[in-house]
Amino acid sequence: MFVKLYDSFMPWVLDVAKELGIAGCPFFTQSWAVNAIYYHYQQGAFTIPLQGSVVSLPCLPMLHINDLSSFVYNITSYPVARNILLSQFSNLKEAYWILSNTFDKLEEEVSY
Repeated sequence: MFVKLYDSFMPWVLDVAKELGIAGCPFFTQSWAVNAIYYHYQQGAFTIPLQGSVVSLPCLPMLHINDLSSFVYNITSYPVARNILLSQFSNLKEAYWILSNTFDKLEEEVSY
């Protein structure tokens, strides 16, 4: 089996790989905890502006607004960066495997 490993910031690579009959495997270079925040934000787990001062996400401790990236809690801050970060999850469920940079002792319970 041929597998195309690609950086998750380029989700279009998975579409090209599938057209060529190749399995795609995104590599998430940020920590899994950070990816979890972006993923749940993209999935609508919380909205901007925040309702209250904390965010509760699966397998993560309660997060205060200052625990989040500015482009997550401030919709006008770095819109291009926010769009790129969120687009990496656009076709994630179609990937054959998912690889991630992580610190297993710090992130043992993080999952999607």
